[in-house]
Order: sequence, then structure tokens, then C-alpha cells
Amino acid sequence: MEVLAHAQRRDLKVDYHCLVIEIPPTVRIIELDPRAILGWDEPDYVISRQFGDRWVEEARSAVLCVPSITGRPHELNYIINPHHPDARKLKKGQQHPVIWDERLVSRR
Repeated sequence: MEVLAHAQRRDLKVDYHCLVIEIPPTVRIIELDPRAILGWDEPDYVISRQFGDRWVEEARSAVLCVPSITGRPHELNYIINPHHPDARKLKKGQQHPVIWDERLVSRR
């Protein structure tokens, strides 16, 4: 859904895949609480980018969990800081093709 929300067109010409990342319990995950950061979901992304930039610069964790705008309040996105030392502990899992529902990607 995030891909479709940000796509400039609906005729997606490339194959998309979902890659499962295994996060060991020893790796810290910071979760963004949307109630604690007013404006995190504004369309200009100013506040969410400031929060994300600060998270990367401070290297507080290898993984940041944020609510998905397109699937709120139930869907989450996990952002990985590849420069954090714990990022090496993450394991690449299985890769699965994304099969788009034609109603989402067809032109009307």
C-alpha cells in the first residue's frame, strides 16, 4: 500500500517483492508513539523526517517502528539504520513476490 500511495502512476511495470527480515530479541526496537509526536503524519513530512533524522544521528537503535499512514492504525513499518552496530544482527529471511490486486493497479 505504501508503494501505491507514493507511486506517480498505477501501471507498475516492475515486479515487487516482500523480504522478511528476522530481528533477534537482543536487538532494540524503538516504537514511535503517534500520540507523543504531534504532526508526525502531516503530508509535508517535516516532523516525521526530523524525528527520523534525529533517530539516525543519535543511533538509538538499529530498528525504528512507525505507524503506516496507509494502513493505520493497524499496520506498521520497520525502518532499519544500517549504520547502527546491531544492524549486523538482522537476518535476511525469505523473499516473496507481491501480487497486486488488479483493482489497485489498473487504470480507470
